[in-house]
Amino acid sequence: MVSPNSILQVVGGVIKVITGLYSLWPRSDGPKTTVRIAVGLDGHSLTGAGGSDPKIILFNANYDRFGDNIDVSYYTVPSGQPPPCEPAWGSIESGNVKDYANNQADTKQAQYIKLSMPDDEGICIAYVSVTWADGNDAFAWLGDWGLACGAASW
Repeated sequence: MVSPNSILQVVGGVIKVITGLYSLWPRSDGPKTTVRIAVGLDGHSLTGAGGSDPKIILFNANYDRFGDNIDVSYYTVPSGQPPPCEPAWGSIESGNVKDYANNQADTKQAQYIKLSMPDDEGICIAYVSVTWADGNDAFAWLGDWGLACGAASW
């Protein structure tokens, strides 16, 4: 006869195996619009193209903000402590491409996207592309941004 204790051990072992297997699959932590930014390559007439990561804010047609790539933990200061002087931004180097995931509550598409620099270390953008949170559409913008960075041949 099988004891109740051995049955519980088998059930517990099965639950541990299922939990372990479940952790192998990525889980979605909510919808995200992905903004890809390519930075110009230093050389010839362009220098200092890389710099700090931009803040990216998503807006609807009424210019209501509904998504961003801002690290909320930076703005959450423990009780009794002063806020930090500088945000913990990363950087993007000359000639590189970087994807920025923008958190949002649902899968709606932004009508306006604002790129701004958290400090005075701007980047020279070669192109920007966006993939909406629903995954159905993607758009890209090219332009005369390089000319503003001092690239003579743009």
